[in-house]
Amino acid sequence: MRIVHQGYRFRIYPNQTQQEAMAVQFGHARYVYNWGLSERKTAYEETGKGLSYNEQAKHLTDLKREQPWLREADSQVLQQKLMDLNAAYQNFFERVKKGIQPAGYPRFKRRKGEQKIRYPQRFKVEDNRIYLPKMGWVKVRLHRKLEGEMKSCTVTRTKSGAHFVSILCEEEAPEVPPTGPEVGIDLGLLTFATFSNDEPPAPNRRFLRQSEHKLKQLQRKLARQDQGSRQWQRTRRRIAALQEHIANQRQDQQHRLSFYLTQ
Repeated sequence: MRIVHQGYRFRIYPNQTQQEAMAVQFGHARYVYNWGLSERKTAYEETGKGLSYNEQAKHLTDLKREQPWLREADSQVLQQKLMDLNAAYQNFFERVKKGIQPAGYPRFKRRKGEQKIRYPQRFKVEDNRIYLPKMGWVKVRLHRKLEGEMKSCTVTRTKSGAHFVSILCEEEAPEVPPTGPEVGIDLGLLTFATFSNDEPPAPNRRFLRQSEHKLKQLQRKLARQDQGSRQWQRTRRRIAALQEHIANQRQDQQHRLSFYLTQ
């Protein structure tokens, strides 16, 4: 037996009041992330040295005194955002050390981008509901059974406005023996994947090509509308939803193929 971490992603359906509470959590967490990034950049420019997570965690306490409205957000959500920033810097330094280009220096978070917050504890799941601090019980579609001990919970709002929750569980799993000989996989353009054994090549479904006409129509419609207007916002969300649909189609194909190859 071995200890593994398994993620479970579910769609959640917050009501209007809960969506407003989530917007507060997302906004405050984004503010703390951008504040932490700005503080690190300023410290490096002035002293030639960066800041550690522990140093910024102490500064966060002072920031909450200066900005009392930050207390509307869950304290652990803000701390987790500083941990995300620290992880982004560690990944950046690791890529620089390996000579990977572009190295991917951490960027400021945008209000219109995908929003994420994480709860390391104090959440729970009962029936078709999940309890989130500062939000209460939120309706969730549990299409899979949770197994193992729940370790953390990440709430995501996509660009199209859909909400999801990802629960990280720790569980014991048996060692899986090989199901057959090793197979070489070559990814291509004409075919999605070609295999070294007698398996037929996996076709390239070209999901973007299938939705390209509709995507062009929506983008042209968006260009004719007044930026920031209600109709412009609605069209922007429709474009984001279509792009997410294309990404989901690609991901579904990859999951189906990987599952088939491991049987």
